[in-house]
Amino acid sequence: MFGYVFSKNLIDKSKTANWISTAKSLLGAPYLWGGKTPAGLDCSALIQLSYACQNISIPRNSNDQFEISQKLPYLKKNFIPGNLIYWSGHIGIIVDENNFLHSNGYHMKVEQESIKNVMKRLGKGTIIRIEF
Repeated sequence: MFGYVFSKNLIDKSKTANWISTAKSLLGAPYLWGGKTPAGLDCSALIQLSYACQNISIPRNSNDQFEISQKLPYLKKNFIPGNLIYWSGHIGIIVDENNFLHSNGYHMKVEQESIKNVMKRLGKGTIIRIEF
């Protein structure tokens, strides 16, 4: 059996520098609770898909992603790209010391916003890192 896939639907892994750039490429994608389809994705799907583009398999659910992670002290020095912030039922990516990327119901899309604004809404959260 043979089939075809349009080239626009492929991700060239050689062009994907790291999983964070993959996540950034999804900016503006619609939010859908429990989603992992073109119709929308949720916070944990954003993380899982971004890692998958680097051939790293992680759990689908944010609670399970938290369970496999390394928990870090809540220090400003841990606000580095690639670390994550987890709240019960929500997770997102630290892009730099001031910005955070996540798929969320507040904006109803994948959005980058200041860590300060997110924490005003959700509280401090737990800084984590998934290592493989």
